[in-house]
Amino acid sequence: MNTLGFSIIAVALALVAAICPTRADAAEKRSDPILQHHALGAVSDDILRNTIEIYGDRNSINHGFGDWDSFGMRYARQEAGYSYLFELNGYNRGEGLAGQILAALYKDWGPSFYTFTSVSGATNVTYAPRFRIDQDFNFKLGEKKDWVWAVGASYINYHTDAQDTIFSTGVTRYLPGWVFTYRFFYNISDPGAVDSTSHLFSVDQGYWYKYMNTLTYSFGNQAFLATYFDSPSVVDRNSWSLLFRHRRWLTKDRGFWVQVGALDVENGYDGFNVGCGLFFCY
Repeated sequence: MNTLGFSIIAVALALVAAICPTRADAAEKRSDPILQHHALGAVSDDILRNTIEIYGDRNSINHGFGDWDSFGMRYARQEAGYSYLFELNGYNRGEGLAGQILAALYKDWGPSFYTFTSVSGATNVTYAPRFRIDQDFNFKLGEKKDWVWAVGASYINYHTDAQDTIFSTGVTRYLPGWVFTYRFFYNISDPGAVDSTSHLFSVDQGYWYKYMNTLTYSFGNQAFLATYFDSPSVVDRNSWSLLFRHRRWLTKDRGFWVQVGALDVENGYDGFNVGCGLFFCY
């Protein structure tokens, strides 16, 4: 889910939320599934196999947190039976610039089963993971294979030696021009083995090489043991976030996207997001 903050019983609580956003973002901070466009109904069988994307966004957070900026570049390649991508990201969230590199692979193992695997790591700042791995198992169901049941797990190790282990499951329904997704996340945070849950709903509407609208709503809670006090205590806050993205093809081989979003953290802070990107296909 999006970053969760803490109530300012002590200023330190709020600062930890600011410098450790990936602990709350863990459920969804992974590659945009741009390679699965065939499920939305491409308007042509002549698929352009390579995609380069350049993008950036800004989160404006109140209560003195300021602006969080991110930017990146992604290269994706689609082959028969598998697709892969590489991604470079940069972040600026109050501790100077941080960098992250990610590699991911979608692999078909048959007409009814495919996997998604990604590995990433980031430079030494408190909010970025030292190492992260995500693994999804996806089962295509139904006569038309238009239902997908996903089971996944993620492991995140931070530069602060904190860790998150996330288990998730969900279902996606593909219809002509539409995709509906629900996913449930169960997170175990160490130290302390503190658990929390979150939910994600998304709707995609559009056609590849024309346009794509995506609406994502997530809510839940993120909890972990705050060890920076003399008496460690559990931090647990509810939050929600809403994000809308419009992707537009200007021609078959190029286009742009824009997005807007909002988030709210119970007894913490709220803010909004704006972002944009350019993509080129060949």
